[in-house]
Amino acid sequence: MLYGIMSMVIGGGALHTDYLNGVSITDVQMLFNIQVDVDMPHETIPGLYISKPSPLRAFADKIRSTFAECGRRLAELQCKDFADYFSKIAARNGGKLDVSKFITALSADFPTFSDVSDSPDGRVHVLSKAQRLVSDLSIAVREAPEVATFLNFMDFTQASQLTVFADNVLPAVLRREGVLEYSPELATLVDSKKTLPKGDMETEIRAVTMEACNIILRSANTSGPDLDFFLRELAKTDTHKDNIRHYCKDTVFY
Repeated sequence: MLYGIMSMVIGGGALHTDYLNGVSITDVQMLFNIQVDVDMPHETIPGLYISKPSPLRAFADKIRSTFAECGRRLAELQCKDFADYFSKIAARNGGKLDVSKFITALSADFPTFSDVSDSPDGRVHVLSKAQRLVSDLSIAVREAPEVATFLNFMDFTQASQLTVFADNVLPAVLRREGVLEYSPELATLVDSKKTLPKGDMETEIRAVTMEACNIILRSANTSGPDLDFFLRELAKTDTHKDNIRHYCKDTVFY
C-alpha cells in the first residue's frame, strides 16, 4: 500500500476530492503494481487468449472503491481534501484537536475508518486504521518540522495511550506464543485457511487481541504503538514466519 501511495504522490496526484473519485481500476493496477487481469487460453480455439480477472482483482477493486468512498465523503463534508478536513474538524473543536476527538471524527465521517462491530455484549470499537493513522502522524510530527507546522492544531500528547492496531498479524503472533487459545471450531477454520466472514468470529479475534495486549501493557513499561511494533517485528522472525493468520476478504480495515 505504501508503494502505491508513494507512486501517487511522485506522479503528481493530489489527493483531493475529484482525484479520489476518479481513480480507476487501471490506475490501481499501475500505481500499486497489482495485476488485475490475466490472459488465459481459450477453451476451444487454439492460439486465442482471453482476459479474465486475476485472484487480486477483488483486492484492487476494494482499493479503488475505498478511494472513491473517501472522495465522496469529503465532497459531502464540503472539504476539498484531507488537509481541509483536518482543519475543519479542528475548528469544530475550538481550534485544537486531541487524539481521542480525531479518532472519533474519522470513524464517524469515513466508513473506511469506522472499524466498529455489534456483538451480543454490545458495540466493539477496534478502530485499528484510525489509531494507526494517528500514531504515524505523531511520529511524523516528532521527526519532521514541516509536518509539525502543518499539523500545529493537533495535540498528540495522548498518542502513547493508544492500544495495538489489531489486524490478522498480531493474533497469529499471540497464538504462537500461547497468549491466545482458539476454540476447536475456530482453530479448524483458521488452520485450514478458510475465509472468515466479516462479523462475530473475526471481530472477536481482534477484540481479544486488544484485550490481551492491554493486559500486557498494564505490566510493561511501554506504549501500545511500541508493543504493536515489537509484535510485528517478532512476526518476521524464523519462529513466527509460518504463523497461520486468519483470513477475511470482506474487510478494508487491514
